[in-house]
Amino acid sequence: MIEISQNEQTESLRQIPRAEKIYAKPAFSKIRKANEAYAHQPEKSVALYLSAARDLEPYYMLSSWAHNAYQQALGKGLELIQTHQLWGTTVSYADHSFEIASHCQTKAAQLTDIDDLHYAHKYTSSDLSPAIETHGVGVPMTAYTAWSAERAQKFPFMPGIGYIYSVTALAHWREKNSVSFQLIDSRESAQLSADYTTPHAFSQAATKSLIFQGFVNVLRPEYGIKSMSLFSSEPIDPKRIPVVFVHGLAATPNLWVKPTYALLADPVIRDNYQFYAYFYPTGLPLSHSAAGLKKEIKNLHAYLKGHGAGSNADEMVVIGHSMGGLLTSAITRDYQGAAAEIYTKRVDQLTVKTMGEQAIVELLETPPLDCVTRAVFLATPHRGSSYADNWIGRFTSHLIDIPKNIVALDPTHYREDLTSLGKSIFDIQEGMDGVQRLRYNNPTLKYNLTRPKLNNVTYHSIIGDRGWGGKLENSSDGIVKYSSSHLEGVASELVVSSWHNAQDNSKAQDEMMRILKLHLKDN
Repeated sequence: MIEISQNEQTESLRQIPRAEKIYAKPAFSKIRKANEAYAHQPEKSVALYLSAARDLEPYYMLSSWAHNAYQQALGKGLELIQTHQLWGTTVSYADHSFEIASHCQTKAAQLTDIDDLHYAHKYTSSDLSPAIETHGVGVPMTAYTAWSAERAQKFPFMPGIGYIYSVTALAHWREKNSVSFQLIDSRESAQLSADYTTPHAFSQAATKSLIFQGFVNVLRPEYGIKSMSLFSSEPIDPKRIPVVFVHGLAATPNLWVKPTYALLADPVIRDNYQFYAYFYPTGLPLSHSAAGLKKEIKNLHAYLKGHGAGSNADEMVVIGHSMGGLLTSAITRDYQGAAAEIYTKRVDQLTVKTMGEQAIVELLETPPLDCVTRAVFLATPHRGSSYADNWIGRFTSHLIDIPKNIVALDPTHYREDLTSLGKSIFDIQEGMDGVQRLRYNNPTLKYNLTRPKLNNVTYHSIIGDRGWGGKLENSSDGIVKYSSSHLEGVASELVVSSWHNAQDNSKAQDEMMRILKLHLKDN
């Protein structure tokens, strides 16, 4: 993401249409001077920006030049007001003087905790194209709400990077030299100006540092336990349908930056869905990560219902890539009665304690989820991957350290808690970590496929084929074979020309969009 320089922003307005010069030249002069003073004389800049915006107000919906100039003036003026906390003050320069309202009005409760406002068109991103914008009333802004322990209590699904999202600013000139501002969720109306690219680019930049954490969390999963959570990058809207994205091995939610951007480009998807991401340390046993996902989705459902959600909260969609698809499969299958098949004792009598016991209880003892009605599997190794069984997988698994206070297994006595089926599923001598559980035809994965799919859930598969020729059943995405990704009984299966990173494939993204639109139609 690149911030456009003050000089470049000025130059973008220099070519004034001949028919508009009477009102445009004075406004351009003010904006130019305001841009020059932006860094060192914020009050002077604000006075000039507001004066230009007031002059352009009657014209900005009639002319492209006036529209761009008005947005730059008002957007950058509001940005400085928020940055320097000029609310409730009077800013002056020469004969330009304006009384600024004491606060910024908002129409939605979740917009009240805003720390920073950025004029969205100040930035450009080469990674995210084309730009996702709408042109209309107001000025596109990017709002930022920083994370804090207090806010995490108020907003339980706020990520560590805080909320970064699109809002539209409107100015109200109460008198000639008095102005107030209103912020509106940009999705509230198609008539509003909005920029969805800039907040996405901010989020991308903020989560790039997590990429290394993804690798660390394979080898030392305890480092990621506290961060294990479900979150959305924008304030929660109970009216929209949740889509939960689940990353795979050694990955983080940053994996979903490009796919979600592609989905946001469609106004139907943008207006009807809210995206969430589940973060978990992928070195943990699959049961722990799946139990965490199930619990987080239950918590989200309860929160949405408690904040006015209707039936939309009962129609969640989960999209999982690779290992994330295995977790998605586990939480959308019926495990009622499985405990008696696997264990010789009641769960509360097992040698497994702490997090291990909690995972067993969550997966096997609590009722199945009834709020997820569609699941999409991307490059998912339902039957495992030979890569987990080769020397790389075995070496990685050997390096993984899962502290006993997390899993708390007693190898001497734990096997006595298992039935013969349980012993075949949980061979603790081979390793309980996520990598070992991915090896081809692993008994845990085979058992998962024997559990019935929940009746209210529809399955879809998107599978990668690296294109080395041969029969489909022998193809692979380089990590997962088609024979492992393929599921019988799915509503749709699409094979795309892709390696294992199928989530970045344009046809896979189109398929996700198709499925989400189908989901709207069906519900």
